[in-house]
Amino acid sequence: MQIRALKAPYIFRDATRVAKMRGLAMAVPKSKSSAPNTLLAKLVYWGMRQDDPARAKRFLQLVWRRYFGEGQGIAWLDHLVRAAAEIGLSGQDMEIAAACAYARAQQHASNADAVACGCFGVPWFLVGHESFFLAKIGSRTSP
Repeated sequence: MQIRALKAPYIFRDATRVAKMRGLAMAVPKSKSSAPNTLLAKLVYWGMRQDDPARAKRFLQLVWRRYFGEGQGIAWLDHLVRAAAEIGLSGQDMEIAAACAYARAQQHASNADAVACGCFGVPWFLVGHESFFLAKIGSRTSP
C-alpha cells in the first residue's frame, strides 16, 4: 500500500525522537522500509480495552517495545503472543478480542478521528510545528 511507504519514514523519525526524549534504547526494525500491518494488534487492543483498559494499555506498550525496542515483527498473531507473554495473553484470547464488534467499531472511530484531524493513520498531536504520533489526551484514540 502506497500510504504505508509514506508513513514509514515519519514513524521511524518520530519513534527515534520519542525514544531519545525518554532515554530509551531503540532497535531498528528488520523491515524499516515499510510500516508493519498493525491491524490485528489494534483490534486486539480495542477488544481488550472494553473489559480491561489497564491490561490493554500494557499490551500496547509490549507490542511497541517488541517493534521499536527489539526490532521484531508485530504483524502476525504469533508475534503478538510473544510480545504479550509477560501478561499471559494467549493467541485465543487475542483472537476473541480482535473479533468482537466493539473492536471493529472503535478501530473505525479511531481512524475517522485521525482523518478528521489531518493525520495519516496514527494518533498524533502538534507542539509548535512538531507533530508527534503519541495519543491525543482525552480522545477515543488515547491508549
